[in-house]
Amino acid sequence: MARAVDQSLQILRRIIPSRVSSIDYVRYRNDLTDAIPESVAEVTRVTEAHIARLRLHPTYGSNPRVSGFRLWDHGLRTALIWEDGGEPLCIQWLFTSSDSDLLRTYPEWSGLYPPLATDTAQVENLFSFAFARPGGAATEFMFGVFRLVRTMGIRTVFTHILTSNWSAHRWAERTGWQRHGTIRRWSVDLPVIRRFPLCVHEAG
Repeated sequence: MARAVDQSLQILRRIIPSRVSSIDYVRYRNDLTDAIPESVAEVTRVTEAHIARLRLHPTYGSNPRVSGFRLWDHGLRTALIWEDGGEPLCIQWLFTSSDSDLLRTYPEWSGLYPPLATDTAQVENLFSFAFARPGGAATEFMFGVFRLVRTMGIRTVFTHILTSNWSAHRWAERTGWQRHGTIRRWSVDLPVIRRFPLCVHEAG
């Protein structure tokens, strides 16, 4: 079914290319039952106080930050942060099965997130701040996130990365992520349909 929908939309794009577009992602998974490297990152949960400070941070207007605040304002309140001396180094959102209802109503992007089983989670919107320590802050943070999430009873964690973001793919593979399919997000600028972007998921 997913492939048939995708093929139909590809035909429609050839007919009216100005009205039909798509964005491709690679979906990744990581099995947290495997060994996780030690990490110096002290990862904690984000609080309202963190968010208030981050809204005043110089990076506030960057796209990852803006999308992160949208997640928070939508009610998705499980975010993880690593700070050093009170300064943020990395931040990332965490979705679990308890977030399913909110994810289904997340404007425009809900189709990117398939339902999660009780022992799985999704990490989203990883952001390293401009002054983060050199030499792999994001990698240390990711290992710290893995270790923390495992204590929550999560066995498998998922994420997705834009297909064109080659540096992020290389980083993901270095940090233990394994490719696990694709997501194609279609936008069709036609009456009624334009309100409902379509996401086609294929396992791999």
